[in-house]
Amino acid sequence: MQGEGEAMAAVRWAQPDGGGAKRRLRAVIASALPSIAARRRTAHERRFFASLMPAAGLAFDVGACQGRFTQRLLERGRVVALEPDPTLAASLSARLGGHPGLCVVAAAVGAGDGEAELSRSVHPANGTLSPQFRLAFEAEGGLAGAGGVVYRERVPVRLVTLETLIATYGLPDYVKIDVEGFEAEVLAGLQSPVAALSFEVNAPLVEVAQAALSRLGALAGYECAFSPWEELSPRLPYLDPAALSARLPDLCRRGAALTGDVICRRRS
Repeated sequence: MQGEGEAMAAVRWAQPDGGGAKRRLRAVIASALPSIAARRRTAHERRFFASLMPAAGLAFDVGACQGRFTQRLLERGRVVALEPDPTLAASLSARLGGHPGLCVVAAAVGAGDGEAELSRSVHPANGTLSPQFRLAFEAEGGLAGAGGVVYRERVPVRLVTLETLIATYGLPDYVKIDVEGFEAEVLAGLQSPVAALSFEVNAPLVEVAQAALSRLGALAGYECAFSPWEELSPRLPYLDPAALSARLPDLCRRGAALTGDVICRRRS
């Protein structure tokens, strides 16, 4: 049973006090909402990656950035995380490098092995090897909002192909690609039948995603779906790469999705 003090406190909470109780209740709920949303988001990400990567599998995280998805993939198995920005690669190694299933590679991925030029932004996540992406997002009204994204320096980075990585680390079960407009170049260096992959779509450069889908069509055996923003939930049934490519511009316009992901898997 409640003690007298506890009972009185409960009564005081329930009684009108000029809105104070309601404000306190709203404050408690508001403080809890971010934590609840984060847990739900984490659970959703785990389900998504579990649908593409088997337990104890191997993933290539191409464009690992700060390692948000690297951490989720490590829960499934081994990860080769590729990040060309030297600052981000060093930060990723410092935070997660002690994990026995992780290998951080300070390199970009493209159509050939060699060297490329990385445009570094004031927003670390927007670094790019694509001149087309850089020009589009420096423009007024770019994805980052009024004024676009500002690129202040360019640095040389190592460039490798997916096939070079496969020869070194083995055939991955899943490849995640988030490379700011360089997606088609990444897939141009793929010859092997990877079971599943996903790559980012940027609506102002939808033709880059279409070129990536064309490459997957040439490899044959893939079906693909589109997920807007970072929902990681396909909005349509899986389609042939050419069929999705034809619908992609409308999907971006109709849903006002400035970014999204194309999720691809080998037909069973």
